[in-house]
Amino acid sequence: MLAWAALLLAAVAVTATHLQKDETWIRSNVFELLPAADYDPLKEVATRVVDAELGTRLLFFVGHENRESAMRAADSLGRVLASSPLLNSITTRVDESAFSAMAGFYYPYRSRILSDQQIERISSDPEGLEAEALTRLYSPFGTGGSSLSTDPFSLFPGSLQSLQPAGNALRLEDGYLWAERGGRSYIFVMANLISGTLSISDQEQLASRIDGALADLAAEQSGIDVLKTGFPFYAHEATRSAKGEVSTIGIGSLIGLLLLVILTFRSLSPLSLIVISIMAGCAFGLAVTLSIFGFVHLFTLVFGASLIGVSVDYSFHYIADDAFGGEDWTPGKGLQNIFTGISLGLATSILAYLALTVAPFPGLQQLAVFSSAGLTGAYLTLIAMTQLKRRRFVLHQRTIVLSVANYVLNAWRQRSATARTALMIVLAVVVLAAQVTVDINDDVRMLQSQPASLVEQEAAIQEMLGVAQAGTFLLVAAENEELLLQKEESIRTRLDTLIAGGELDSYQAVSRWVPSQLRQQRSYEVYAGFAQSRLAAFYDQVGADETAARDAIANIMEESPALDIATWLQHPASEQFRSLWLDAGEGGSASIILLFGVKDLATLDELNAINKGSELSSLFGQYRSRVMQLLIAAYALILLGLSFRYGLRRATNLVLPPIVAGFLALLLIDLTGGTLNLFNYLALILVLGIGIDFTIFIAEARHDLTSTMFAITLSALTTILSFGLLALSSTFAVHSFGITVLIGIAFAYLLCPVAMGARANPS
Repeated sequence: MLAWAALLLAAVAVTATHLQKDETWIRSNVFELLPAADYDPLKEVATRVVDAELGTRLLFFVGHENRESAMRAADSLGRVLASSPLLNSITTRVDESAFSAMAGFYYPYRSRILSDQQIERISSDPEGLEAEALTRLYSPFGTGGSSLSTDPFSLFPGSLQSLQPAGNALRLEDGYLWAERGGRSYIFVMANLISGTLSISDQEQLASRIDGALADLAAEQSGIDVLKTGFPFYAHEATRSAKGEVSTIGIGSLIGLLLLVILTFRSLSPLSLIVISIMAGCAFGLAVTLSIFGFVHLFTLVFGASLIGVSVDYSFHYIADDAFGGEDWTPGKGLQNIFTGISLGLATSILAYLALTVAPFPGLQQLAVFSSAGLTGAYLTLIAMTQLKRRRFVLHQRTIVLSVANYVLNAWRQRSATARTALMIVLAVVVLAAQVTVDINDDVRMLQSQPASLVEQEAAIQEMLGVAQAGTFLLVAAENEELLLQKEESIRTRLDTLIAGGELDSYQAVSRWVPSQLRQQRSYEVYAGFAQSRLAAFYDQVGADETAARDAIANIMEESPALDIATWLQHPASEQFRSLWLDAGEGGSASIILLFGVKDLATLDELNAINKGSELSSLFGQYRSRVMQLLIAAYALILLGLSFRYGLRRATNLVLPPIVAGFLALLLIDLTGGTLNLFNYLALILVLGIGIDFTIFIAEARHDLTSTMFAITLSALTTILSFGLLALSSTFAVHSFGITVLIGIAFAYLLCPVAMGARANPS
């Protein structure tokens, strides 16, 4: 008892220490649940860059029928965002001097950055270019910064325009970026998180600040409409949903357990043992999880809340043995009667839980550690609590639980051992054969619910931006910078074709802003040749003297400097895009081409496009196959281990019921229109671990099976209740896990009396 108390105090102390020193001890970022992908190091770096691009950016559109009202509201929102210590790089008004700075940076390289269209026109329509240059020269709006002596044909404005990605539907007016939608004028506002990982308290603080700002805008000016999107908004909604689910599952399980105990025993006396076991189990689980991982994920707590329905199993068997014990029953005898059964049950449950650690999902690994430690804590608590003196547990009258237990038990007793085994074998063959027909969906998006309001706002924002958010990218690598830029340019030819065909909205690539040396040399030669052949006649048309013409030709023919990556990276002109250039170490050069609005990933197969969602979905499929292999290995291992104690035939009677129950659950989900995924198959591990407890308890029963079946019924009801609440989750992954365990445990309970054939004296 003292040893248990010391362990419990240590667990509480460990938890309290973590809570005090780290406010991020509880997290909700869904990507922390995902596996460490089988990428090479460069691919991992590229993925982190893209994640940062997607995960830290908040986008807003502030709209009103009146432009002045929209501007005031946008400025007000910008001030609120700027006041948050969690945000930086707030963009409300566009600094038009940035465009001048960019033009100033590229102007010395004007002869080296001709666009493909300009090169084509110099070859096919030089007269047309000259005519356009004359028009701009005499236009009251000027030549866009070009000079007759340094850029006589005014090619630089067009070259500069070609550096910008296509597809942006916003227009710059009065220092704001505008879009029109539904008769309203909208202003684009953008902010970035200071970090891609926010604590839950930071999430709540930021969400509260933004929601408050939007409410104030609506109160100050009627008719204001603000659209928002960004991964942090989805993460906050997921956190809020998960918190609600933790409360629902935990409180619901406790209330259900309370009602079950009261209706069964007509007394609250068993609750002391049960509640202490639950609390101790959760304390042990939390302490061990924090010690190993340093934090606990809300995902773990959602599933861990269901531990309430599992950790009471040992207490129920002890309570049932007491309630059905004779006058000479003592706590020591009661513990002795159930000790072998609960010990074997704990061992197999931990084996099943720890099998989750084989799947490289951090969230599932945490769940396995939390649950294993929690069950161990509940097991040790029961052993310690049996040393306390107390009143006996009494069943005052026949309860519906006992009636159900006897009905299920008697239904199987009416059949011979041979018939029971034969029926299980037939069921196993049928349900396993039917698995080839089930519908499987490995889409990673099932990990997180998508609130309809956020989805609608995101779609509207993408429509106004003219491009969809980036989520797909190309990773380009080569032996050196020049080869890399040439490789990018070759790829861009294919991407431009896709844009022309409507298969892609736009892309961002370093070679758009820094052409390869080969490309720059070609541009220079075309530009110089054009000037040499046409400039004298052009100067004559505008009335310039021969000296000016000769000087201009000499100036253009003098080879201008080439733009290189290092120069570009050091200039503010690259600020928005320099993250696309990767540090590939000594192994060469690498970059990212970020794709926007991909309509069909299949069109990018030849380019080996990387889409994190698609890649993770593919990984889900691979891990599902691994889980199936793991399950087969677990079945074989448990069968082998039990065979040493029971022999192969009797061990088969123990293992078949939970196996059949799990696959019956999958079949039923499929037949009722559901789709199966990785989490359904992971749930089979728990169905095995919990279900085999039922059969082991029956095989190890020291006396009549009535009390054992009564305890199993109580255990099954609490497990079904807790995982039934999981099935109500709005997160499809949690729902899939919960519904599979719910149905699987129900079948495992109905089939567990088959284990009577494994008893030394079957009855």
